[in-house]
Amino acid sequence: MKALDNLQKWLSKLEDDTTLGVFSPHEKAEFLAIPLARKHELLRDIMEKPVDFESSLVWPWYNWNKWVEVLQTAKPGESISLLELAAGSSIGIPRAMSAAFPHPETFYTTVNANKELTKWFRDSTKDLALNIEIIEDVANDLEGQVQGKTFDVVAFEHSINDIIFDMLGRKNGLDTVNVNWFAIHEEMIRFTNDEFTRGTLKSSVKDEIMGILASCKKVLKPGGIIIISHFMYQYDLDRGMNPVFWEQLLPIFREWVTETGEMREVFYDGFDPQWWMFLV
Repeated sequence: MKALDNLQKWLSKLEDDTTLGVFSPHEKAEFLAIPLARKHELLRDIMEKPVDFESSLVWPWYNWNKWVEVLQTAKPGESISLLELAAGSSIGIPRAMSAAFPHPETFYTTVNANKELTKWFRDSTKDLALNIEIIEDVANDLEGQVQGKTFDVVAFEHSINDIIFDMLGRKNGLDTVNVNWFAIHEEMIRFTNDEFTRGTLKSSVKDEIMGILASCKKVLKPGGIIIISHFMYQYDLDRGMNPVFWEQLLPIFREWVTETGEMREVFYDGFDPQWWMFLV
């Protein structure tokens, strides 16, 4: 696996108190109680291997602070407006925004379809000092759904795969909205593997997912940016995910975007194109 990030850079940040702002007081105390040598070990694993849920608070510490870094790099300023598609139960971007952009004009919106994941997301973010709007729907009419709002950033955090899962699940007759997402996860992985192996994945999902991307562009403010991230969870590999597809998802997606010719990719130091994509 290609390294997720610069290990030495993040090892040096482990004792930097400014990185603790992404945590609640309880999480901060728990993180500080982890021996430094153990943090080093877990961080090394995160950089060199698919992410394991057993990495304790070291994974969210890195991931949430990476989003602080990316947002401050791509859209520096006191406030930020951001739309996240298919957040699921992931709260990394709201945590980063709350820590790095504590301004009354900062606001976060997500369009999230699965009801159970949305409930978990709502419960996990209700105490954040952040203006949050949750649109509980499939992202098929973004301009109407956001009711005229425009955004500095549209973000996809590890969600291109989930959008593909959802598309193929629906095409194969699954209810992806009113069910436990993880109860159908293996089926969606199987559908994705089958399409990838047969060489039909592009024809099955490209047009729909590019339509979503075009809608995202329409709700960007002038000078706005689309940020896409990916990384590999071991959880998905353990459930049969094709390892080639899992590692090469973003390069595959980049080919589709390039073929449309409707957006331009930009690059920033410290964000490997294997795992990050920035579109304007």
